[in-house]
Amino acid sequence: MASILKVNTIQDATNSNTAMSVDTAGRVSLSSSARPHVFCRGFGSVTTDTATINGQTMDTTWGIAYNWDHVDDNQGSHYNNSTGLFRVPITGVYFLSLGFGNKAATNFLGWGIVTGTSSDHGNTGIQEAWDANNSADGGNRSGEMAFCKVLTAGNDVCAFFRETTYTYPHTNPQYSHFSITFLG
Repeated sequence: MASILKVNTIQDATNSNTAMSVDTAGRVSLSSSARPHVFCRGFGSVTTDTATINGQTMDTTWGIAYNWDHVDDNQGSHYNNSTGLFRVPITGVYFLSLGFGNKAATNFLGWGIVTGTSSDHGNTGIQEAWDANNSADGGNRSGEMAFCKVLTAGNDVCAFFRETTYTYPHTNPQYSHFSITFLG
């Protein structure tokens, strides 16, 4: 015989904060604080020291992007703009994106999103590199990476850029962005 649990709201025992609700159609709805999200625009700075992320020491030619001009959303305050690190609060599926536009013909850019631990610069997401000198069109291109990935609670995630051998495209808010959104 099947059991039926009839619940409209689930709250934590200490503060009575609503964590989950069930609507009249039977759909589960998480509270906004349980839906971590960050959206940054306007590339600010890149670290120059050797970063260690999730216990993995990164390649010295890569740095973490931080100090974005605009942090338009930081639901749950899991992103620290002074370090560039997003601390994953809930294990689950996340949507991640990073993009730049209007790259000059003489610029080079290496970039990626660090999502876990790996021997490949700690980068278990996707990594992109623009090289205008090998390009038939000579530049003024844009680039975007976007993907879904299961992230583990407690790990840090960040935008990672080539620090010593690459130069950056326009970094104004309309040309660059970084986002992480919890999907479930």
